[in-house]
Amino acid sequence: KFHAEAKAKGTRIVHCCGYDSVPSDIGALLCVNALDGDVAKIDYHAGKAKGGVSGGTIASAFGVLELPSNKIKALADPYYIADADGRGSGDSSELWGVRRTGMGMWAGPFVMAGINERVVRRSASLLKWPKSLRYHEHQLTGRGIKGLLGAIALTFSTAIGIAALAIPPLRKCIRNRFLPKQGEGPSEELCQNGHFVSTLLGESTDGRRRVKVTVKGKLDPGYAGTAVMIGEAAIALASSTPKPDAGGVLTPASALGTALSDRLNKEGTITFTVENE
Repeated sequence: KFHAEAKAKGTRIVHCCGYDSVPSDIGALLCVNALDGDVAKIDYHAGKAKGGVSGGTIASAFGVLELPSNKIKALADPYYIADADGRGSGDSSELWGVRRTGMGMWAGPFVMAGINERVVRRSASLLKWPKSLRYHEHQLTGRGIKGLLGAIALTFSTAIGIAALAIPPLRKCIRNRFLPKQGEGPSEELCQNGHFVSTLLGESTDGRRRVKVTVKGKLDPGYAGTAVMIGEAAIALASSTPKPDAGGVLTPASALGTALSDRLNKEGTITFTVENE
């Protein structure tokens, strides 16, 4: 809505600078850079994590569910927030169901894919990545039969949860009785003892080159870890010298680039590691 005005004024507005969606967005950028822009697909795999649930985040999610049906339908567009000039064409909505990943592990749907995937696609449109790029996120559940059963259980429970939340009276009951309220969240101890790890696998258009980006965090991803990411993003933004046409409603990757991953690696709480496969 405000992109054109912000761009004309040279104002940089950068959203999603916490756990949503710095690991995804900056991780994807590092994959693209490592493959010299010749990238066909990137898969984000959310691994083991420990952290609390924010009542504010839940309130935001329920706010989306209260939108008119036409707006909810519009949000289903995988390129909903992509810039029109660089809008891709090769991707579908986030992938559901059980799948075996390139890491040899089973995976199911990742709860934050609906946000993160669209942020990465906006970066792709602003940074002129290939329009055919496919980007998807999954939740790892492990190897072997245990991992397969975990992926099946995750897929079915997610589908049942979404179906339940689509029913207004049931949605209200779930929110009031079982979920944290606004202002509630994890304890200080959990914030400091949380952690997360995610892995992104990128592949070139000819399939001959692959890259792996590992993102690790030593704190609760949604609170203490997010505070670190937001703080470093703010410093990176304030200390950078923008180009004349750098304004707009931007993403971490399009506004801050690898300056953010460099700062985070130096600080040490959230780290990005790039390896050629």
